[in-house]
Amino acid sequence: LTEFNGKKVLDLKNTFNTTETFKPGDIISVEIEDIWRHETPKGIYYSIHKPKIRHITEKKETTPLSELDNLVCSIGSKVVEEQEVIIERNSKLPKESVDDTEDSEGGTRSEAAKKFFEENWHNLYPKSGKGEWVYHCLGGETPIILQDKKTSEIRIEQISWLTDTKVNNYKIWNGEEFVNILGFKINQKQQVLHIETDSGYVRCSPDHRFFINNKAVFAYQLKAGDILDTVNFPQLPEVININPEWAWLLGFFAAEGYATYYASPWCKDKDYQYGWQLVNTDEKLINKAEQILNSFGVLTQRFTRYNQSHNTLYCLRIRNEESLWARMFSKWFYVKQRINKEGYKTNKFKKIPDFIFIADNKAKKAFLDGFYAGDGVKAKKGRKGYQGFSNISPLLTQGILLLEANVKYQSRHFSLCVSEPTKNRHRVYRVTYCQSFINLKKPQNSHRKAISGRIKCITQGNEETLFDIAVEGEKFMAGPGNILSHNCHWRGLSEQEAKTLDHKGLLMQGTHSVHGDLRLSNNGTLHGFTVFEGSAKDIPVKEGSKLIYMAQHKGETKFEKLEVAPKLLQPRSWLLVGRDKPYLSPPKGIGSTTNKWAKFFALDWGTYELGVIREHSRE
Repeated sequence: LTEFNGKKVLDLKNTFNTTETFKPGDIISVEIEDIWRHETPKGIYYSIHKPKIRHITEKKETTPLSELDNLVCSIGSKVVEEQEVIIERNSKLPKESVDDTEDSEGGTRSEAAKKFFEENWHNLYPKSGKGEWVYHCLGGETPIILQDKKTSEIRIEQISWLTDTKVNNYKIWNGEEFVNILGFKINQKQQVLHIETDSGYVRCSPDHRFFINNKAVFAYQLKAGDILDTVNFPQLPEVININPEWAWLLGFFAAEGYATYYASPWCKDKDYQYGWQLVNTDEKLINKAEQILNSFGVLTQRFTRYNQSHNTLYCLRIRNEESLWARMFSKWFYVKQRINKEGYKTNKFKKIPDFIFIADNKAKKAFLDGFYAGDGVKAKKGRKGYQGFSNISPLLTQGILLLEANVKYQSRHFSLCVSEPTKNRHRVYRVTYCQSFINLKKPQNSHRKAISGRIKCITQGNEETLFDIAVEGEKFMAGPGNILSHNCHWRGLSEQEAKTLDHKGLLMQGTHSVHGDLRLSNNGTLHGFTVFEGSAKDIPVKEGSKLIYMAQHKGETKFEKLEVAPKLLQPRSWLLVGRDKPYLSPPKGIGSTTNKWAKFFALDWGTYELGVIREHSRE
């Protein structure tokens, strides 16, 4: 193939394992049905499906050669500049040499390439026209509440913590129950919106959706003053008993401590540097923490220093020989943050240890007491307790709110204020507890949802890597706070549903979401729109689509308008998907999720005219 979109982009460099032999000067032509583009962190790849390779001899005679199932083309940075692509026969990406020798796993490279695309399709080709992911994305630091399927333990993690394997082991909280996670995907960097409500904060793509009166609304359509739907926190179990003094120490460490556990470049292999420290201006609190550690046989040491305001800081350290404690605290309180598709880094944001969520209520209260002693904001004179707290960790903030909702130590009502980061300061989350609705400057008879869901401001942020998840029921809780977020993908079908139910059967079932693809052929390629049809129960069964209903019932106001999103160019062969018979996509296939099936139906087709419609004439 010498030209594609007017440029010389493919240049054959390899010979193929066929019965024919090639010699220098021979010309190879490749007839290709589909060229699919894959963007990965290691480069851009093209996969060519079902090519017909012909050998053109010096006498201009065409000899058919063997048909190959799949050819893989890779682009390196140097090759891109030369507008060339090296075609590799079923190679294991991103290798550049090709043969059918056995690899380290005992299979051929041809088998390895096939397996590679089957397992990584949703990551390699996120912009596929067949069943593409709708880009409803959240920032990687967004806290979500999870439940282990085997042990029923509760934990709070960043959405970026998930992987395809972890998705199968955990359920997610949707405000009423824990539901299954059906899929997970990492997207490319995109500019985000920062949405702050009276009791919640999220960073998301402009086309992420939230709920207003149980109706999904795009983020770019929201404005200050809109009231988003909110949900309640889950009820935590009481499974284990924890010493209240130990729980207080853990809470105080969550507010004022840090632990490090890392390999030192000047030490031998498996030698590490450890650090564990508590710092506070109140010497009584440091004394209490030291007494608790000593009661458990932990050796400590004390010293003092001064901060920039010349205040005395009292510091407590664990001795070097007690390095196991530093390692344990580091594992309990810190998480690795995914920075892109390739790697992680350990961030400085703490979280609540998972075992605190299943501890007895007495231990939970002691943990909160220790945390408030460090990061709490004391109530005004004449009042007891704390009126709130401030913290830089979204995970820790969400964890404290979850404990507070269960223990009701201070108040079940709260407001959240977020200070955006500066050059020398992290983003700060400030929570204020409220004893009554009027504290939030709302009428006394207002409903709590109308208070906590009110949008205070929407600002535009920088680009960042975004993450998608697919869940049952199409909604889940996104923090910090209590905002109800829309599902990022369709639910997916079971194998029995995919193989036995037709389109009308799935609509009448009413438990799945569905979207339409309007595909328009133009100059050998396809363009068009994704049509958001909404819930299956709202789609007319006879027509099978709101779009078709609107075309056949002009003038009616049942469906006044539909949301659409433009598609990228697609291979022309996709115009025929589902026309002769429904197309089934198994798990991990095109349009499906990790564990669920997808099914494609062609409802209508024909020709179209493109023009500009004016008031009294058509141009």
